[in-house]
Amino acid sequence: MNKKEPIKPKSVKKTKSTEALDKLTNIRELLFGEQVDELKSVIESHNQSLSQRIHELECSVKKSNKQFEKNIQKNFDELKDIIENNRLEHISQESILDETIVSVNKTLQKFQQQTESDIAEVQSDLNDSSKSLYSTLEKEIKILSQKIDQSAQELRENKADRKTLASLLESMAVNLNQN
Repeated sequence: MNKKEPIKPKSVKKTKSTEALDKLTNIRELLFGEQVDELKSVIESHNQSLSQRIHELECSVKKSNKQFEKNIQKNFDELKDIIENNRLEHISQESILDETIVSVNKTLQKFQQQTESDIAEVQSDLNDSSKSLYSTLEKEIKILSQKIDQSAQELRENKADRKTLASLLESMAVNLNQN
């Protein structure tokens, strides 16, 4: 190889290297061709198996995602219905409470008016009774004063003893207590 070969055009070099490559390929094919074909077949089989498995996994994931989305949507719809039912129930309860408050307020106002009327009536009756009692007591006091004056006059005129006077005053006290 130390010999210098004359420089040939590149096309000639390509031809020789192409021939050498073809020979090398043929030798390789003879020696390893069957094994390479088996390996290619195994690789192709694994590739197809892997592709099929990936496709199955994609389908399974899509199916799982669809089911998951359906479950989420179902749960969301149920939650939405529950919230709406609670909202409607609260609105209903609120209106019932509002009606109850209005009813209680009306009842309270009636009670207040009736109480004020009753208090005014009781005050009027009490005022009338106190005037009547005052008038009656005034008359009784005048009558008793007249009796005392009369008894005092009689005592001055009769000059009775002290025992008679004490018994007279005692009977007057009893009469006052009875009235």
